[in-house]
Amino acid sequence: NLVLLKFDVHREKAAGNTARQKKLHEKYDIKGFPTVILMNETGDPIKRLGLFKGGLPVFMDVLKKTVDGYRLYLKKTLKPKKPWLTDFEEAKKLAKSKKRLIMAHFSGSDWCSYCVDLNEKVLHKRKFLNFAKRNLVLLKVDLPKIKWQPQALKKQNQELAKRYGVDSVPTILLFTPDGEVVGRTGYMQGRPKFFLKQLRELVKKAKKKR
Repeated sequence: NLVLLKFDVHREKAAGNTARQKKLHEKYDIKGFPTVILMNETGDPIKRLGLFKGGLPVFMDVLKKTVDGYRLYLKKTLKPKKPWLTDFEEAKKLAKSKKRLIMAHFSGSDWCSYCVDLNEKVLHKRKFLNFAKRNLVLLKVDLPKIKWQPQALKKQNQELAKRYGVDSVPTILLFTPDGEVVGRTGYMQGRPKFFLKQLRELVKKAKKKR
């Protein structure tokens, strides 16, 4: 559940570490000891703990509730907004019933700046969504480095990336309802209009082949 990091202050060694300790104390507003701080993956404090009346049982109860609460928060924030799906088999069934192509967005949501740019400037804009609503079933295949994912989803996404040779992100693949790749593209930061134009051409070309 946790990665443990210990900062131990020894009086006899304090002189050599004064600047570093001062910086950490100021950053995390440490007033006394013992202090326990739960942080997220970027080092931002989530919860501050110390000594509790009741000792270890109370401390562990608060710790568990904090970790569980943060996991729940991550699940909510990681859940893609409609109309994005995350289950490949579900996407194939929907594409088959609606006679559409699947557009899979292979992304690294917590480390890839191009992915964030594509997501914000194209994939959640009305112009793209209106086009997708008429032509596509949307599938999000996220490959984060730090963010928590359900094990089944993580396994599925890694297997899809391996199966279809996705070794960089963002990568956009167009699939038939049977899982056959009929189009592939990427994204150039700062060029959302070019991306949408290219996507339209790929969809048009793929439909002619069917």
